[in-house]
Amino acid sequence: MRRLEIVQYDIGWPDKYKVESEKLKEIFGEELVNINHIGSTSIPEMVAKPIIDMLIEVQDINKIDYFNHRMIEHGYLPRGENGIKGRRYFIKESKVKRTFHIHIYQAGAKELSEHLAFRDFLIENKVEREKYKALKQSLLQEYGEDVKGYQERKAPLVKVLTEKALKWANE
Repeated sequence: MRRLEIVQYDIGWPDKYKVESEKLKEIFGEELVNINHIGSTSIPEMVAKPIIDMLIEVQDINKIDYFNHRMIEHGYLPRGENGIKGRRYFIKESKVKRTFHIHIYQAGAKELSEHLAFRDFLIENKVEREKYKALKQSLLQEYGEDVKGYQERKAPLVKVLTEKALKWANE
């Protein structure tokens, strides 16, 4: 079982994203449409697991499995859809510590706009950001070692915030 670790925002996270995104652009080449930093490490002042989440938009999701060998060469472990239909998911670990999560969707997938709206909404809305931050800190105390329990208890607020974010993005 992975140990849950939540830390204060690290101003170095955007630079880590930029360095890694250049490697991923090289790997996926012309198949890549767009790449974004998402998740809590992309939101200034947010507490987060110290794992950089990246959202990649590609032309054809069915071609991504052909890149598995190149991703493995760069330290990534392919996880297939990993429970979300239409996604390809990769993790990168340094010894026993995860450093990157890569979420790949085909252009037009609704998950792309959901992830980006969630990020942008929390960056722009301090009250909602602080509410989410407080929940994460509270759950850390309650679920210190249980990543799955933490994620399950966080999910209802994430759903509400995503709905608000999509409405906000479409205004």
